Amino acid sequence: MAEHIPDRPEWTTAPSDQVAPWRRSDRARLDRARAVGDGLPEHLRAGAPALAREVRRLADLNVDGELSDAEFIAAVRAALAAP
Repeated sequence: MAEHIPDRPEWTTAPSDQVAPWRRSDRARLDRARAVGDGLPEHLRAGAPALAREVRRLADLNVDGELSDAEFIAAVRAALAAP
């Protein structure tokens, strides 16, 4: 019979003293990102992952020359203003 090994806590939510030293800089970046997210309006916070994907898609189109800088800025502003 195999011995049950308890699951390790997720490093992103574990107390700082339980995070591996090589992961602490990642943890600091996550904490900063979460702090920024806490200051966002609710409609942006709830849809943050989808909004990030959309902005990334628009940025890729801009880099590829499909959108001008002005079109990119307008599209990002529209995405941020959408409920």
